[in-house]
Amino acid sequence: MKEIQQKYLQAAIKQLSILPVKFAVIDDEGNKYGMLEVAVENTRKRKKSVYLRGAITSYAMPFIKDLKVGDVAVVPYGDWNKKSLNSGLTACASRIWGNGSYISCSAKDHIELMRTGGLDLEGSHAAPKK
Repeated sequence: MKEIQQKYLQAAIKQLSILPVKFAVIDDEGNKYGMLEVAVENTRKRKKSVYLRGAITSYAMPFIKDLKVGDVAVVPYGDWNKKSLNSGLTACASRIWGNGSYISCSAKDHIELMRTGGLDLEGSHAAPKK
């Protein structure tokens, strides 16, 4: 901030301080003036994917698209990152049938996914999507 801008800012803050108001001013360097609490900006950024958008879905969908309740799909890892493939596969299953309508298990060289139709391991029932 230039010196003239800093002087003008100080004068404005002095004027605002006279009034019975709460205020907050944050300059371009991140300095905060005033008594009003300001929420901190979320600096957490989503990790950039190493795969193109939709690539995992395109790979996984043929394995699970025709599953009936009780059927099991075996999806090999191939060249995919295990965590990324598992996440993408379960996202596909949730999108198709809804949450709680499948279970999955990671093995040494593949993922097994079984369509349960909404019955989870604890025995509660969630209606499958139509």
